[in-house]
Amino acid sequence: MKCSFPYISKQKDSTFAFRLGDWDFFLLSSHPSSAVLTGLEPPDPQKELKGIMALKYKEYHDVDHSMIIIPLLSSAVAQFKKYKCPRMKRQLTVEMGEEYYCYKDYKQALTLLKHVLWDYRVEKWRPIVSSILTTALRSAYLSANIQDYISLGIEMISNWILCSTDEKSILQNNINNVLQGKPLFAMPGISEQDNKEADKLWQEAIQNHKEPLIFTIQMTSIVPFIECKAGFVSENYMADQRITVTVYL
Repeated sequence: MKCSFPYISKQKDSTFAFRLGDWDFFLLSSHPSSAVLTGLEPPDPQKELKGIMALKYKEYHDVDHSMIIIPLLSSAVAQFKKYKCPRMKRQLTVEMGEEYYCYKDYKQALTLLKHVLWDYRVEKWRPIVSSILTTALRSAYLSANIQDYISLGIEMISNWILCSTDEKSILQNNINNVLQGKPLFAMPGISEQDNKEADKLWQEAIQNHKEPLIFTIQMTSIVPFIECKAGFVSENYMADQRITVTVYL
């Protein structure tokens, strides 16, 4: 149902008159005595419900909530930065990155989330790191950012990161496909339409990247995806006896 709003006029106090397309005027009021004040009959509940639905429809389709929320978050970040509250600043930066992700500005979302990811890694906030890493990885995927997708993907497949085995398997296959110049599998948690758009971007990115994919990843700054430990084969050894050490990966 398509609704139009030629005008919205205020009748008295909290009573307003609306016109929806070719429908007649009706009153929508939050004041219980509005009918008495205007000298009219009480409003039709069905028409009032339709009016509320029309307002919700208009707000959902015409109001850009992200562009209202993001400047407020930015002002809050500046405020907490001024008074030296790093934890609140990081938290609001994460929320801003998530809002950019909802707004489908994936490059900006990726920039903000990568900026704070290091701090949460150092403090060993496992659930928070996993959540931020998931959103950052999806942003890299949807923006076809090859280097960030591989570096974040390598970190994502670590046992320390909270993620399902199936998602890690798809991610590992996608990393191999990127390195070999093959199409990627659709990532879970992303709509079919967004996956199709991302697939086009990845095809263009791989075709335009003619040189070999060579870049450096500082493994000391990310969560390692390979675990290594060493152990002795025997519990006891004699002096001058050859020792055998087993390395587990």
